[in-house]
Amino acid sequence: MKDLNHVSVIGRLTRDAELKDGKCNFSIAFNTTKKDGDKWVDEVNYLNLMLFGNLATALQPRLTKGTQVAITGHLKQSRWEKDGQKMSALNVVVDEIQMVGRKKSESTESVPFPSSNNNASDVGTPFDDFGF
Repeated sequence: MKDLNHVSVIGRLTRDAELKDGKCNFSIAFNTTKKDGDKWVDEVNYLNLMLFGNLATALQPRLTKGTQVAITGHLKQSRWEKDGQKMSALNVVVDEIQMVGRKKSESTESVPFPSSNNNASDVGTPFDDFGF
């Protein structure tokens, strides 16, 4: 049986995508929440992504800092040696990508997004007992 290796995430590019030898590298930031004592607090996470082939070449000019994208892909571990030490990084290879929003700077109107920490003290979650 083949193991499951699937990633889906929506986030904003942290920098302009770089294209080299048919490979496009970029990173996105996305928010999650975590419980800190009795409150829920926002936490920013960063993810490195790789896009290959004709799609990388075609999309690279549009993959600019602040652009919101939805991606699906799979995890790939890169390994190398530097100064005699073994190094590794976990990246996402993009299988599908879609532009889902404007850059924050292009937005003409602000629409509030419901936050999971609104009234967090009034609403419990199944994970409350575990400290998540």
